[in-house]
Amino acid sequence: MSAFNEKVLTEKLLKLNNSQQSIVNLSHWCVFHRKRAKLVVQTWHNEFAKAPKERRLAFIYLANDVLQNSRKKGPEFVDEFFKVMPRAFKHLSKQADEKVKASLMKLIKVWEDRKVFGHALPPAIRESLLGTAVDEKQDTKEAKGTKRSAADLSGPLASISSAHQALESAEAKEARAASICAGAVPAELLAESALTRASEAGRVKQLTEQLNKALESIEAYRSSLEESLTQRENLIGAIRDAQRSQEELFEETETKLSQMREQAEKVMKSLEQAQALEGQEPRPAGSGEEAAAAGGPDDTATAEKVAADLAALENPAAALRDALSGLSAAELNLFGSSLAQLAAPAQ
Repeated sequence: MSAFNEKVLTEKLLKLNNSQQSIVNLSHWCVFHRKRAKLVVQTWHNEFAKAPKERRLAFIYLANDVLQNSRKKGPEFVDEFFKVMPRAFKHLSKQADEKVKASLMKLIKVWEDRKVFGHALPPAIRESLLGTAVDEKQDTKEAKGTKRSAADLSGPLASISSAHQALESAEAKEARAASICAGAVPAELLAESALTRASEAGRVKQLTEQLNKALESIEAYRSSLEESLTQRENLIGAIRDAQRSQEELFEETETKLSQMREQAEKVMKSLEQAQALEGQEPRPAGSGEEAAAAGGPDDTATAEKVAADLAALENPAAALRDALSGLSAAELNLFGSSLAQLAAPAQ
């Protein structure tokens, strides 16, 4: 197997076609150099973007073969293809015909059934085929908008958002680790007879290597589970802090609301008193004289009520001026007589 070289990989990708032999040969070469997985996937993605649309499906098939054959050996290619595959699917599906889309859907089904990317397939992969994905410029615009919105958060909401993002990242790692662990620890490897068979076949060293790799996968999965638990605890803590904060704000708001209700009742009462004084319409000319001549029995009671209303007001003098301004001369005389009767000592 030739040594890794980015230029060599580029040349191999330029010669890639849809034939099984072409895909398998290059896939084996990539898996052999899995320690350079990051550079391999970067080169794959760059050449995929440059390739004509009729050759891009071969790149996807190559990626699938690399994923299927490398995930039992380690998470390198799973992690790297997880980052670029959604965008690659989006580019390919934009100009793909129904036949190509059907092939991609079959591939997605295989990845989901075999949990190639863990328990969660990147949503953008399926969305690109269902026609819900938007163009790259719109994605960038929306991503920037999302970042601005997240940056605008403060206090408990910012803590919840940060904790939730950390948990999503931990869950993605957990899903990939679970997939790798499932493939690296087959049931027959743990059978009691495995050591006997390996000993008889002279393959104890090979079995030891397999068990070491299985142990590494188990440890990686265990570590990812612990990280997920930690992030879940952080999220729960952030939610509880937010709940306490909201409960305090609820009590504070409830107190303010009660105060505003009391203040509104006082204002309404004062308004009703003022309207009672202001709302007395001027009587027709001559009605005052008739009332004075009649000397009705309710005149003193009316004056008593006006005096009581004035006493309840903060500025009775101003209210009195406003109330008397609409009275005729005869009505003023009648009102003065009533007040004089109230002021006179009882005999």
